[in-house]
Amino acid sequence: MVSRGFLDPLKAHFKDPEVFAVSPKLYYWDMKSFNYGMHMGKFKDGYLNLWNEAETGNSDKVSQTSPTVFAVGGAMCFRKKDFLWMGGFDDIYRPNCWEDIDVSYRAQKRGLKVLYEPNSIMYHKGAATLNYVRHKEIKNELLFMWKNLRDNNMVLSHFNNLPKFLLKGRHSTRLTFLIGYVWALNYIIPALVNRFKEFRYAEVKDKRVLDRSLLYYRNFMRNNFVHSDKKTVLLITPFIPYPLNSGGKIRMYNLYKRLSKNYDIVLLSLAHHEKDSEYAKSNSMKDIFKEIHLIDRQTKVNEFLFPNRYRHSFSSFLIEKLNEIQGRLSIDLAHIESNELLYLTRFVKHIPIVYTEHDISILSPHKSYYKKNTRYVLPGIIDYMKIVHSHNSFYKNLDKIIVLSKEDMRVVRVFSPNSDFSYVPTGVDIEHFEFKDKTGRDKSLIFVGHYPHYPNEEAAVYFCRKIFPLIKKLIPEATVKLVGSGPTENVLRLSSIKGVEVIGDVPDVKPYLHNASLFVCASRVDIGSYGYRDTCCIYNARLLRDRCGKRL
Repeated sequence: MVSRGFLDPLKAHFKDPEVFAVSPKLYYWDMKSFNYGMHMGKFKDGYLNLWNEAETGNSDKVSQTSPTVFAVGGAMCFRKKDFLWMGGFDDIYRPNCWEDIDVSYRAQKRGLKVLYEPNSIMYHKGAATLNYVRHKEIKNELLFMWKNLRDNNMVLSHFNNLPKFLLKGRHSTRLTFLIGYVWALNYIIPALVNRFKEFRYAEVKDKRVLDRSLLYYRNFMRNNFVHSDKKTVLLITPFIPYPLNSGGKIRMYNLYKRLSKNYDIVLLSLAHHEKDSEYAKSNSMKDIFKEIHLIDRQTKVNEFLFPNRYRHSFSSFLIEKLNEIQGRLSIDLAHIESNELLYLTRFVKHIPIVYTEHDISILSPHKSYYKKNTRYVLPGIIDYMKIVHSHNSFYKNLDKIIVLSKEDMRVVRVFSPNSDFSYVPTGVDIEHFEFKDKTGRDKSLIFVGHYPHYPNEEAAVYFCRKIFPLIKKLIPEATVKLVGSGPTENVLRLSSIKGVEVIGDVPDVKPYLHNASLFVCASRVDIGSYGYRDTCCIYNARLLRDRCGKRL
């Protein structure tokens, strides 16, 4: 039995071509007792556990469209084209049970959506013609896992725990589990054949399919069973993105300034200076971030495979704060903005993770942006291998990788072909950096960079010592200003060269860009993005590159 107009809310979702199936809210035949709502799932201790909103004890609180692990077979509306594409229900689940879970799960693994629509209501006389048989359910649970689970950790955990289930049972007596297990073995060949067939279609990880509905309901509970109008993003950074004295800070700050209009942003960052806490209290930061958490204590890490280059960013206090935030707030997405913080992916629970790869040259033995120590060649090679290993390991925990240059995209495609990545070029805040015409009378050049970043230091030194003297021969009145945060000793020494002025930290680079005629775009060792190159174009400042058009 159905409520009046129950089909309309279901049909409306199929305007989205990615929707495969929608399931309504179900009450028992008495029209009062809650039967089924959204379904959730979690793989734990070697077995897949599924449960329903009705089993949480919180009654039918979900009142808007939500993700669900599966649509109920006796009450699902699905797209016929996709149903046939997936081959329909799998015969291995006969006589019944888990065939609806299987087709819904496979659809989500293929990148389609399965939804729960509480505004469509049905009244269900459950199992009116069937008897509950636990060993039949065990048989189909096992077949489902053997056929569909591809996560290596899940598969290994399941088979490690299987002897225990056979000895003690699993939500059943030992004999009941054994009967279900033997029954499942009779279908192992068709299950593995279908597993192989499904392999080429699977796009989404098992963890992502299960986490989607689990995270939704967990955040719903933490929000006192109120559907939030705004999603919450946890931004994790290696340094506070303020003041705006480096390209990385400017990019992050302006990105989240715009995102804060539609999302609640929580910042978790390492702190490096006493003034960082003052910057965090500024209106410029409070206007963007709902909460700001700074961790100023790094701790030792005893893992042999942990790269030495990343040890200065390791902090058990950072991990503790991350766990505390996840336990207290309704976080919908975690965004990590540094390769040195990728180790935190091990501690992000059920939340999709987006990672921005600022400069993939870290994976190159020759073009890495870390300064090489020629005195310790062998340790450097070993640490490089650790970096590659850690990236390969942590990339598997990511749901999305953002690259900032086409070269980075090419490397990521080769290094991790199964990762989901997108190229998002760095833009310019044209409200702040307005267009200015140039007269050409001022024979000044400008180099902008965060100088503790080795490629910037190396490029500035190379330019001032090798290239600038050639320019001075042609244009004696030419000058170059080195603007940017944290000038190193090597950069400060460049002020001894005639015509070179080390400006260092400035509140805003805008007036310096405005006065310069040429912008020096010199970088010899990294890949990454070049935000100031685009900025100088807004100012109509010409780029100085070598005669072949390549980076100096």
